[in-house]
Amino acid sequence: RPVLIDRLIARRLFPLALAISQYLKLNSAEGKNRVLGHWACYKVETSTADEAETARQVSSRLGLNADISYSDVAGQAAEVGKKRLAVQLLEHEVRADKQVPLLLKLGQ
Repeated sequence: RPVLIDRLIARRLFPLALAISQYLKLNSAEGKNRVLGHWACYKVETSTADEAETARQVSSRLGLNADISYSDVAGQAAEVGKKRLAVQLLEHEVRADKQVPLLLKLGQ
């Protein structure tokens, strides 16, 4: 994995990390999907907007990409106390085996 992308992610420079990963023609797992996954986790941690709006922003950016785990992002939301946001994000998870354990943990 390119160290440059890791450093840009650590500095929260997601657009630049995404552009450079596309320029370097990195495969999706090391480039675009990784950057977007980190962006989504950061977004749910720091967002002060309405949880429904945050869920909409995240889902519109990530789309229905099976390579990006909504359950990981939802788990991050649950950790920071945003359970309703976590449930809304889990609605977009395409893999039931990742969706169900977190829903049970959230009491849904």
